[in-house]
Amino acid sequence: MGPQVKWPRKMKSPDSFWNSNRWCDFLNDHGHKTEDCVALRIEVNELLKKGHLREFLSDKSKSLLNKYSNIIFQAAYQDLGLEEGALKCRVTPLKGFSGEVKQTTGEIFLPVYAEGIKMSTKFLVVDCESPYNIILGRPWIHDMGAVPSTLH
Repeated sequence: MGPQVKWPRKMKSPDSFWNSNRWCDFLNDHGHKTEDCVALRIEVNELLKKGHLREFLSDKSKSLLNKYSNIIFQAAYQDLGLEEGALKCRVTPLKGFSGEVKQTTGEIFLPVYAEGIKMSTKFLVVDCESPYNIILGRPWIHDMGAVPSTLH
């Protein structure tokens, strides 16, 4: 995990905090136990958001982490050469800007690689005409730390 982890600076706790039973491996200092380290929890959460450490999560945790869905259009799905059998058949109603309701044909998790970060993302597959291949929502863009630009 080397370069992905933001290692904190060594704490300089007063000698009064030094207790051999209270050592934090993450901060390399006395004062609290590793399992109580807030800085470690924040860093692990950031790594999970960036798509790292997923292999250590339970299935339930993975589903909670992938709570956001973005959209992929049927034509783009087929252009990727993905099989229809890979789709999880789950019909979800989507409401358009003009008020029309469109049903999805299913959902699929696909790896998305952006600027050195690979994140498994749940896409809802929609069978309709669109000038776009996919639509990524603001929560996904925020979690990736991306800055959208119409120029690029």
